[in-house]
Amino acid sequence: MLQEILIATTNLDKISEFRSLFRQAKRMVDVRSLRSFPNYSPPEESGLTFEENARLKAVNAAKELNCLVLADDSG
Repeated sequence: MLQEILIATTNLDKISEFRSLFRQAKRMVDVRSLRSFPNYSPPEESGLTFEENARLKAVNAAKELNCLVLADDSG
Protein backbone atom coordinates (compact mmCIF):
# COMPACT_ATOMS: atom_id res chain seq x y z
CA MET A 1 0.00 0.00 0.00
CA LEU A 2 1.37 3.39 -1.02
CA GLN A 3 1.50 5.86 1.85
CA GLU A 4 1.80 9.61 1.54
CA ILE A 5 3.89 11.84 3.77
CA LEU A 6 4.48 15.56 3.67
CA ILE A 7 7.96 16.88 4.40
CA ALA A 8 7.50 20.34 5.90
CA THR A 9 10.05 22.08 3.68
CA THR A 10 10.47 23.72 0.29
CA ASN A 11 14.19 22.90 0.22
CA LEU A 12 14.83 20.70 -2.84
CA ASP A 13 17.91 19.06 -1.30
CA LYS A 14 15.98 18.13 1.86
CA ILE A 15 13.12 16.69 -0.23
CA SER A 16 15.57 14.57 -2.24
CA GLU A 17 17.24 13.41 0.97
CA PHE A 18 13.95 12.14 2.42
CA ARG A 19 12.94 10.47 -0.86
CA SER A 20 16.28 8.67 -0.90
CA LEU A 21 15.87 7.53 2.70
CA PHE A 22 12.47 5.98 1.98
CA ARG A 23 13.80 4.28 -1.17
CA GLN A 24 16.74 2.83 0.77
CA ALA A 25 14.31 1.54 3.40
CA LYS A 26 12.31 -0.05 0.57
CA ARG A 27 9.17 1.82 1.65
CA MET A 28 6.48 2.69 -0.86
CA VAL A 29 5.97 6.29 0.21
CA ASP A 30 4.80 9.22 -1.86
CA VAL A 31 6.94 12.06 -0.50
CA ARG A 32 5.37 15.47 -0.95
CA SER A 33 6.63 18.84 0.16
CA LEU A 34 5.30 22.27 0.96
CA ARG A 35 5.96 23.13 -2.68
CA SER A 36 2.66 21.35 -3.36
CA PHE A 37 0.87 23.88 -1.13
CA PRO A 38 1.88 27.36 -2.32
CA ASN A 39 -0.84 29.08 -0.24
CA TYR A 40 0.28 27.48 3.03
CA SER A 41 2.05 29.80 5.47
CA PRO A 42 4.37 28.00 7.91
CA PRO A 43 4.45 29.18 11.53
CA GLU A 44 7.11 31.43 12.94
CA GLU A 45 9.99 29.32 14.26
CA SER A 46 9.79 30.60 17.81
CA GLY A 47 11.11 27.52 19.58
CA LEU A 48 14.24 27.66 21.70
CA THR A 49 15.70 24.49 20.17
CA PHE A 50 15.84 22.82 16.75
CA GLU A 51 13.53 20.12 18.11
CA GLU A 52 10.92 22.67 19.20
CA ASN A 53 11.01 24.38 15.80
CA ALA A 54 10.64 21.06 13.98
CA ARG A 55 7.67 20.19 16.18
CA LEU A 56 6.06 23.59 15.52
CA LYS A 57 6.40 23.09 11.76
CA ALA A 58 5.13 19.50 11.77
CA VAL A 59 2.14 20.06 14.05
CA ASN A 60 1.06 23.23 12.25
CA ALA A 61 1.28 21.65 8.80
CA ALA A 62 -0.53 18.50 9.96
CA LYS A 63 -3.41 20.56 11.37
CA GLU A 64 -3.63 22.97 8.44
CA LEU A 65 -3.19 20.43 5.63
CA ASN A 66 -4.73 17.37 7.31
CA CYS A 67 -1.94 14.95 6.50
CA LEU A 68 0.97 13.03 8.01
CA VAL A 69 3.98 15.36 8.33
CA LEU A 70 7.71 15.08 9.05
CA ALA A 71 9.77 18.15 9.80
CA ASP A 72 13.28 18.94 10.89
CA ASP A 73 15.19 22.03 11.75
CA SER A 74 18.89 21.96 11.22
CA GLY A 75 19.46 25.65 11.82
